[in-house]
Amino acid sequence: MGVHIRRYVKKGNEEPSSDVRPPVLSDQYRVRSTAVTLIPAITENSRVHDMPLFVKEGRTYRRVNARDIQFVEADGCYVKLCCTGHEHVLHNSLNSLMRHLPFNMFCMVNRNQAVNILMLQSIGNHEVEVAGRTLPLSPKFRPRLLEMLPIVRHR
Repeated sequence: MGVHIRRYVKKGNEEPSSDVRPPVLSDQYRVRSTAVTLIPAITENSRVHDMPLFVKEGRTYRRVNARDIQFVEADGCYVKLCCTGHEHVLHNSLNSLMRHLPFNMFCMVNRNQAVNILMLQSIGNHEVEVAGRTLPLSPKFRPRLLEMLPIVRHR
């Protein structure tokens, strides 16, 4: 059972008001209990860097550590995990795979590729270099990438 809270906006006001109004119940419904239990959801913060992924190859599942993935590349309905020393091809979407990867370790650089920021070697205006390979960097994804990195600027 989910709990829905709605914020009401007054006319002419773009910010939601601070008052939260409960839903109006008709006369045929009664509140049985005032206690509500919320089940904690798995959030993006709960994903751990060292948590392995298991990739199906034939009839076996092969362990892949997120730290070993250099970048991820989508091609149609397939995704290629480029790891140190080997590659894995999955029948999956890039967005679906990104949900399983640590959010603060991987960043999209264009709509078809995501990089492991620990493996980045250089960042240009329109490209990034990962493991000796140059990948295009879209202007849409550049601010998010730079936001994730500890950049030291000179005066």
